[in-house]
Amino acid sequence: MTTIILILLGILIGFFIPKIIKKFQVKTKTTATKRHTHNNPEDIFKHAEAWWITNFLAEDKGKSYWNTSIPSGGEIPLGEYAAKFLSNSAACQAFALELYFKCIQVIETGSFIEGHYLINLFNGISKENQNRIIVNHNRIIENHSMHKQYKKSQLLKNKDMSFLKILERSSKAYENYRYIFMSNPKEKNEAYLTFTVHACKILIEELKPEWKPLMATS
Repeated sequence: MTTIILILLGILIGFFIPKIIKKFQVKTKTTATKRHTHNNPEDIFKHAEAWWITNFLAEDKGKSYWNTSIPSGGEIPLGEYAAKFLSNSAACQAFALELYFKCIQVIETGSFIEGHYLINLFNGISKENQNRIIVNHNRIIENHSMHKQYKKSQLLKNKDMSFLKILERSSKAYENYRYIFMSNPKEKNEAYLTFTVHACKILIEELKPEWKPLMATS
């Protein structure tokens, strides 16, 4: 009888234990990134420039609404429309930066990492060119009047404004600002990316000086 009980117990353990382990096992997420082959970095650059220009058009439209209202069966608060255009501007800015990163990757390797997460896209660039972007960024930001003004205000109080921290905080800016009506305000990332865009454009001009006539001046 004891032998039969032990056999049955062994069968039950052999059947249920693997299921229990599988249920509670933590699955390891792959960190592999999917790359897309592309042989025309100039085309990506032109698209990036178009989104960069669109960012300014949306920003100007948003600013024009700050002191007016729009009739629509009643008065729609100006700030509501201004905020929507300015969030669209931030989405365009973030997507332009995404395309600049992908353009640099294609120049280097003939392929780019898929997705919108900016820190991943930056990490897909060679270390040498990452460092060049960071150097460009730091030089621009320290000499820019807007940044100096922000530093004097409370806007940047206790905030790490190093390149990687800015990029980390803004990594999901395209998704968050594109779907701002679905975003939790606490989850919105700042789109303080103007300096990063200019840093990338300086590098691209160094890598492809023949593209300078294609570059937007803003």
